[in-house]
Amino acid sequence: GKIRTGYFSNWWKLTDAQRAKVEAERNRTGSKTPGKGKRGNKKGKGDDGKGDKKRIKKLERQVKALKRSLTEETAESDDDDDDDEPSNTQAGTAFGGRGEHQRRKNKKK
Repeated sequence: GKIRTGYFSNWWKLTDAQRAKVEAERNRTGSKTPGKGKRGNKKGKGDDGKGDKKRIKKLERQVKALKRSLTEETAESDDDDDDDEPSNTQAGTAFGGRGEHQRRKNKKK
């Protein structure tokens, strides 16, 4: 039959021979021992948090550089508004406005 390699709630109740078979099968298939290296394992190889500070500082520098380049680009684009043609679009009268509505009311009467 097949040898189960998953979690055994009664692991310590198994005989030494049964445990050896399970461990041999786990090694053969490359599956990891259940419970090792999972949540809450403070002693194993893991992230100690020291790299986080470096990563945060690096990202903050990148953000500052991007903000700087963005403000430079917007400043350059504002300087390019040297068009000699005056703008003919007036938002207040583009869709009629108050005066247009008044003229329409007077025409209807």
